[in-house]
Amino acid sequence: MAIALNRGNEVNIQRLTGGYGLTIEQIDQLTSIFNDEDWQKIQETWDIINSLWNSTKDRAGSDAVFYKINDFHQKKVEPTPFTTPTGLKLAGGYFPIVYDKELSTRVGEWTEKDDMMNSAEAMFPPANPKQSAMHARVTGNVTLPVKLDFNVLSTHINETIRYITHAQIINDAHRILKNETYKKSVEDAEGVPFYEMLRPAVSEIARPNSMTIEGTDEWVLKTASKSTAYMLAYNTSVALKQPYSIFGFWNDVGDGNPAKGIYWYGRGFAKVISNPYEAYQAMIEISPYMRTRSNNIDRDFQKKAQGVRGNRGAVGTASGVRDFMNFVLIKGMDFVTVFPSWHGAYQKSMKTSGGDMAKALRYADGSIRHSQPSSQPIDLNHLQRSKKGGHRFFTLFSTFTQKFGQRQRENWNKWINKEISTNEYVTRVAVEQIMPPLVMNLMFAALWGEDPDPEAIVADIIAYQFMGLFLIRDIVSAIRWGYTGRVGSITTPVLAGANLVVKSATAFIKTINDLEDDKKMDAAILAFVEYLSYELKFPIPKVVRKLKKGIEQHREGAPPTTILVPKRR
Repeated sequence: MAIALNRGNEVNIQRLTGGYGLTIEQIDQLTSIFNDEDWQKIQETWDIINSLWNSTKDRAGSDAVFYKINDFHQKKVEPTPFTTPTGLKLAGGYFPIVYDKELSTRVGEWTEKDDMMNSAEAMFPPANPKQSAMHARVTGNVTLPVKLDFNVLSTHINETIRYITHAQIINDAHRILKNETYKKSVEDAEGVPFYEMLRPAVSEIARPNSMTIEGTDEWVLKTASKSTAYMLAYNTSVALKQPYSIFGFWNDVGDGNPAKGIYWYGRGFAKVISNPYEAYQAMIEISPYMRTRSNNIDRDFQKKAQGVRGNRGAVGTASGVRDFMNFVLIKGMDFVTVFPSWHGAYQKSMKTSGGDMAKALRYADGSIRHSQPSSQPIDLNHLQRSKKGGHRFFTLFSTFTQKFGQRQRENWNKWINKEISTNEYVTRVAVEQIMPPLVMNLMFAALWGEDPDPEAIVADIIAYQFMGLFLIRDIVSAIRWGYTGRVGSITTPVLAGANLVVKSATAFIKTINDLEDDKKMDAAILAFVEYLSYELKFPIPKVVRKLKKGIEQHREGAPPTTILVPKRR
C-alpha cells in the first residue's frame, strides 16, 4: 500500500526506483493486487493531502501560510496521471517523503541532527511548527530508501494541520520574545529564569514530541504508560487526595485570607450543584482552557494508544472504555475540585470588576492555572517535557509536585521581597503545607474508625514539605515509611512492571521446587495474572485484592468505608 501511495508523481517514483532499485514495471507488478476500489481510496488519500496545500473560503492552506511568513511560495510537487494495472485512470498525487533511517546510515545521521536542532535548547532561531512536512529533504536522483509506513501519512497530516494553525502565531510569539523591551519587562517582573523558560515552552508547542524516541527511552515511556494504569486505576486513596491543590486556591482567591477563598469556593459549589449540566456548559462555552482541562489533569493520562488503531473497531472501543474507567475516580475528584473553584473565581471577579466578563474569564482561568496542576508545556520544567527515559524515570506523576514546589518558592520569595506580610506568609504555609497532610490523616482515620495517630501526622507533615523536590521527595518518603515500621525503599512507579516480573518468577521457582503445594501453585498463577493485567493496563487482580482486604477488615469490625479504602498495614 505504501508503494502504491508513492506512485502518484515523478518525484516519489524516483525515490522508489532509486532507493530500492525497483523498475516502474516491478512497481506496477507489486501493486497489481489492488482492485479499482483500492485505487480509488488511494486517490482519495492523495486528494486529502492536496487539500491541505490549497486554501478554501474557510481556511488558509499550507502554501498561503508559508507565503505570509516567508514572502515566497513553496515549490509544489505536481501529480503525474497514470493508468493502473486494472486499467483505471488516476490523476495521481503527492505522498510525504520520509527516508528510512533503519535502512540507511546516512539517513540515521540526518535524523540525529534533526533531533538536536529540534530540541528546545537548540531553538535559537525562530521555531515554526515542523517544516519537514512542507518540503522534500533533498532533490535530484536519490538513492536513499523512503519509509514505507502508514505512520508517515498520519504524521504528515498532523504536522501540516499544525503548521496551518500555529505557524503564524508561533512566528509572532518568537518575534515578541526577541524584543528587548519585552525581555527586560519579563525579567524585571518574574526573573531571568522565567524568561529563559518561555522560548523552550513555545518551541515545545511548535514541535511537540520532536525528539526521536528509541531504545531505552522508548522502553521507559511505554513502561511509564503501563505503570500509570497499574498504580492509579481505581485507586480510591489517590482519588481522595486530588483536592490537595484546593488549599492554594483558597489562599489565592481569598487574597491571603483562606476564609474568603472558602466562601467563594462555596459560592461556586452552590452554582454547580444547582444545575451541574448548565453550569458545565456555561463554563466550557466561554473558556477554551476549561474546555480542554479534562485532558490536562495529568500528562501521564494523555498518552493513550495512538497510531492506526485510534478508537476504531471493537478493540479501539474497548481500550477507550478501559482508559476512561481506569481514571474515572481521579478525574471525578479533580472535577469536583476544579469545577466549583472556577465558578467561584468567576463570580468573585464579576462582582469586583463590575460585571466585566472578559476580566472575569481571565481571572477564573488564571486562578485555576496558578493553583492546580497542569500539563501545559509552559507549566512543566525541562525534565517533565523531556522524552528521555532517564528524565521520565523519576518524574512520573509529578505535575502536582511541580505545582507544589512552584507555590512554595513563590510564597517564600514574596515574603523575602516584602510583597506579603509575615502573618500572610505564615497563613499561606499553614494552609498549603500543613493543612493538606493534617486533613488527609484525620479523614483516613475517620474512614477507618480509628483515633488519629499524632506520630503519623507529624511524620506526614514533615515529609510533605519535601513534596516539591524531585527525587528528594522519594528519599524522604522511604525514610518516613521506614520510621513508622513499614518497609521503606527509594523507587519509581516505572519499576512496577519489573517488580511484578520478579514476583512472578520467584513464585514459579517456589512452585517448581514443591509441585505438590497447591497454595504455592495458586500464588504463582495469581502473580502471573497480575503481571498480565499490568501489560493490558487493566489491573483488576490488584483491585480485587485490595477490595478483599477491605472486606476482611470490615468483618473484623472496621467501618464499611474500609471496603473501598482499606487501612494501611
